[in-house]
Amino acid sequence: MNMSHQEMRSYKIHTGIELELMICGKKPMSAFCRYIDDSFDVTGGQPFEHYVNTGFLRKKIFYIKNINLNKKMVYTAFSLINEEWRIEIYRSIKRIGQSFWSKDLEIIEGILLGYSMEENQEHIRLMFQDSGQS
Repeated sequence: MNMSHQEMRSYKIHTGIELELMICGKKPMSAFCRYIDDSFDVTGGQPFEHYVNTGFLRKKIFYIKNINLNKKMVYTAFSLINEEWRIEIYRSIKRIGQSFWSKDLEIIEGILLGYSMEENQEHIRLMFQDSGQS
């Protein structure tokens, strides 16, 4: 029986509970993406806008063209106050990632999103174990 990546991890991934973790101060930033012509709610219905409107969170939207698929992606990122710098770095690594992706960029992305170094290293081991890369 194959275990899911979540079952194989010693930590809980943030998917679906991003806002809850941010409100508790356990996550400094969340980011979501979709193709520009998609219309679904990338936040899974989490009420981020309420916290943006009350000044608890900052929001930034940016666009990057996926050069492999020739489609524009829209990224929506939220950060805690005084953590906005994370969004700028996140945007930069997503732009760099259009040309190549690496374990180091994956770790930086994880750190920006609030995962610990140990959690990131575990994620890398699982990710590259499945892909057969080292």
